[in-house]
Amino acid sequence: QDLESTEIFERKLEEPYRVLIENCEIVTNVLDNVKHKLIDDKLKMKEDFKRFQEKSKLDILNLKKAKEEVHCENLSIGASLIDEEEMKIPSDIIELDIGGTHKIATARSTLTKFPSSALGCMFSGKHKLNKHKGRAFIDRDGEAFLSVITYLRSGKIPVFNTKAEEIKFLEEMEFWQIPLETVHGSDFSDDQEFDPEWCAKTLILDKSNRIVTKASNNHGIIFCKNQLDQNNTYVEFKVT
Repeated sequence: QDLESTEIFERKLEEPYRVLIENCEIVTNVLDNVKHKLIDDKLKMKEDFKRFQEKSKLDILNLKKAKEEVHCENLSIGASLIDEEEMKIPSDIIELDIGGTHKIATARSTLTKFPSSALGCMFSGKHKLNKHKGRAFIDRDGEAFLSVITYLRSGKIPVFNTKAEEIKFLEEMEFWQIPLETVHGSDFSDDQEFDPEWCAKTLILDKSNRIVTKASNNHGIIFCKNQLDQNNTYVEFKVT
């Protein structure tokens, strides 16, 4: 009887047990599906985040580039406005850098003393100047140019220590197309004449020794016979 009771009890438990097993399998499958979905979602989120990072980096680079372009454009506009202001309102004092070796400041009126000369045109205020570190840059020999400035300031030919310095001065005057004028009111101007013994063969001197012309297309050198003034014992002219 006990055995029979046990079998009856086990048969009664079979159905609930089977149902339990089936439910466990269903739950397991659901959990597996959830697990796979979570894994897939995690991978997708990683990919989305990676794309977001790449896009963010690209956006930051584009923004940085746009800011640099705007900055450069503003600098360009600012420089243009400055140049325009310089053109409109020329400064009375010009700071010069001559050949990188001589830095001077001089009046605009000195540089434009002869308006039709190349130097006068350059600093007339109508042309843009080549600047270097805030100074108008002139790519010429510093010493020779300073001699020209001395002449423009005083109206007198500088005193030179050597013949080479004088030649450089005359060449610089010729380069800038500045006429060489004698000092007004010289005590010796009425007695001035050219020296026929110091006249190049490419030049022709008239009988009065006061008028010289070119004999050919070549330039020539001629000296004054008498001293020009009290500060200059002689003057050499280059006829071109």
